[in-house]
Amino acid sequence: MKNFVINLDREPRKFESFLALNAGSGIAFNRHAACDGAALSESEIAALKVAAPGLKFTRGSIGCAASHQALWQRVVALNEPVLIFEDDAAIRDDFNKVLPALLASLDSWDYLTFGYNTDSILDIAIGGGMSSAIAFTPRQPSPANQRDFVKSAAAVGVYRLNNCFGTCGYAISPAGARKLLKHCFPMNTRPITIPALKRTFPAFNFDCILNDVYGRIEAYACFPPLVLPKNDVAASTTMRA
Repeated sequence: MKNFVINLDREPRKFESFLALNAGSGIAFNRHAACDGAALSESEIAALKVAAPGLKFTRGSIGCAASHQALWQRVVALNEPVLIFEDDAAIRDDFNKVLPALLASLDSWDYLTFGYNTDSILDIAIGGGMSSAIAFTPRQPSPANQRDFVKSAAAVGVYRLNNCFGTCGYAISPAGARKLLKHCFPMNTRPITIPALKRTFPAFNFDCILNDVYGRIEAYACFPPLVLPKNDVAASTTMRA
């Protein structure tokens, strides 16, 4: 399966670190030049049509959304499933060994996330009309956590996804890409309800928009994760204005 790693041109060291951390996976990674929201003019942002006119999402969030949008369009053009990773992701060394069985266990699927931000919850359906909301410790993994994680080999299951945050690594099918392109864009301040957190709030970034869409498509999550993001909020380019 083709893969793409989203990485800003101005951050080549992040891609180098990504390759070093994930060398044990045996995956031949392909870099995808991220859309740099910080470098866009207002007219360029408008031309992307990733956000509704007049709404102010951060430049980082615009760039993040546009990067994923471009790859989803590519998936539609290729007409085949694709793996997408972000450049802060740690990927288990046994990824290629585990993935075929996970996909074979699903009759059909649009989106399968391999990991999620650990500073919020993962909410998955566990059967019988029941769901489970999972919290994580530590909330921000350290480099040591990531180095240990890639060597882990715990059995992984696939569950219907209700809510999670982050797009560190996922598989997307052509049908899924079409649905996400339709339902995610343009981003707006639609109300987002996270039942496990007992919260409803207006969407303020790309993560929020995805949580509005998971319930409308065949979205699944791995647990435990196969991919672990660093999710360094202080260094995040997505949260910057």
